[in-house]
Formats: sequence, C-alpha cells, structure tokens
Amino acid sequence: MAEVSASVVAERILGLAASSVMSCVALAVAIRTALPLAFLLPWALLAIGAGVAAIILPLNPTVGRLVQRWQARLPGHQPLCFLRRVGSAYTAYRRHAGLLALVAVLSVCEQWFPLALMWTVGQALGMPLTVSMVVVTMPLTLFVGRLPISLGGLGVGDGAIVVLLGLFDISVDEAVAVSVLCRAVDLAVTAVPGIVLWRDLVEPLRAARRERNATA
Repeated sequence: MAEVSASVVAERILGLAASSVMSCVALAVAIRTALPLAFLLPWALLAIGAGVAAIILPLNPTVGRLVQRWQARLPGHQPLCFLRRVGSAYTAYRRHAGLLALVAVLSVCEQWFPLALMWTVGQALGMPLTVSMVVVTMPLTLFVGRLPISLGGLGVGDGAIVVLLGLFDISVDEAVAVSVLCRAVDLAVTAVPGIVLWRDLVEPLRAARRERNATA
C-alpha cells in the first residue's frame, strides 16, 4: 500500500507540475489578449505555486524531519508510520531523474488533449471558440479539477469553464453545453479500456471467490 500510494503521489505531483506549465501559457495568452488580470492573475499564480510546492515540499528534508519528530512523539502511531513508508518510497524516485523528466514532459503533452477536445466540441456546436479561448480556459479548469474539493472536478470544473469563457463573452448556456459535451466525450473514451479489459479484470476476482467458497 505504501509503495503504491507513493506512485500515485508521484503521478499527481507531476500532473500538478504540468498544470503549472500550462497555467503559465494560459497567463501569457491572457496578457496578450488583454483579459482582465485582476481575476485571472491570482488564479494562475495559485496554479503555478501549487505545482512548484508539490515538487519541492515532499522532497524537502525539513518535512521528513518533521514527520520523524511526530513519529517519535507518537510511537506506534500507524498513520505516521504509513506516511514515513510512503515518504521513503517516494524519495526513491530521485534515483530515476531521467524517467521522472520523461513522464513530466509526457504530462505536459497530455494537457493538450483536453484543449483539443474543447476546441473540437466548440466547432461541433458551431460556437466561436478560438484557440486563445481554449488555451486560457482549459488549463486553469484542469487545475481546479485536481484540487481535493470535488469528485473528479464535477461542478467546480464546470463552473470554472462558465466563468472563464464568460471573460470572452461566451454565454452561460453555450459554456454549459461545451462543458457537458466535453464530459460526455471524456467519459465515453475513458470507458473503452474498462470495457475491453473487463474480463481480465473480473475473472481473477471470480476465481478467487470460487476458491474461497470451495475452501469454506
């Protein structure tokens, strides 16, 4: 569990780092298109800061010493022991800097797929979505969706799309239509691997259940 959790943490951190890079791009495009920065600037800076902090803090020796100090005060405390194991497994990734760099680059490339999806959906709906609109809207929306304040960004991400597209004078109805259709396409695409691999995923569970029943 600790090692698997460390891999999930690493993936999330690299995703936040990629989101920070795209937020920089979104901020640059917003400045170029003369959007009101009083609202966008704090949002973009928060996204950038979260990515930087996500990379630096877990590897900071001070954080590790803090966990060790808490563990010394609470010997045998299971959550702290688990966190220490996760931290040890996570820091082992430092020996694979090249692999982390490759995954980070791929994470940045991955951020462009939702942008392409939004632009395609806009064209399908006959909306005047431009590349600049999409580049400003989607990276900041993805950042909000990654925050642990919602289930998969439901509601929060959709609201972000409505607000950000509203800066380009896109109506609420049109923005909601884009958001809903993007989610529908994303759900359909992500469901394909589960359908294809359903038998491989379920059959081991059925075999284990049959073995337990036979043993009982």
